[in-house]
Amino acid sequence: MSGLSPYYTLGCSQIVPAYNCNPCPTLEKGRVSSVAFIKPGFSFIDPTNPTEWVAAIEAGNVVMIPNTRGKFDGGTAKKADGYGRALERFSNYEFKLSFNDLNFYPNAAFYDTIDKTTNWGMAFFTKTVLWIVNEAVTFTTKDEVTEDVESDVVWVTECSWQSTHHPMKFTAPAGVQNCFQTA
Repeated sequence: MSGLSPYYTLGCSQIVPAYNCNPCPTLEKGRVSSVAFIKPGFSFIDPTNPTEWVAAIEAGNVVMIPNTRGKFDGGTAKKADGYGRALERFSNYEFKLSFNDLNFYPNAAFYDTIDKTTNWGMAFFTKTVLWIVNEAVTFTTKDEVTEDVESDVVWVTECSWQSTHHPMKFTAPAGVQNCFQTA
């Protein structure tokens, strides 16, 4: 015998960051108010830098959709079969985000193409927070017309992705949630 005892790691130990207890927290308001489609292979060096956003938009690496109305489900945990004495184990999250865009007719070609991509990422904005998705996102678009003569025809986009992590959150950069005309 070599004198070494075999060992097994029991469980998965994770370092948990400290919890920030603030008796007077700053609250974030709901609604997905803008959405950005992020071209495959592009990533921000500093996502809070407005100059970097404008350069990315002008270069065609980001498509900004301002003034949306949408919601994000926060994710649903998916479980897998457990091993040993555990009944189940965490597998990943499935996330869903949906938004409406009033810029209907001029964007038909864009929405009829983006839903056929398989490798674009996305970001979205709430009141003061930028949320970045670091996974490929599946987009499904539709342009439903109702019988209500007072209703607006809008693009409705359903976004879905899977990840072991929630979207990364940053302070939203100022002045980037606007319409941009690029060549």
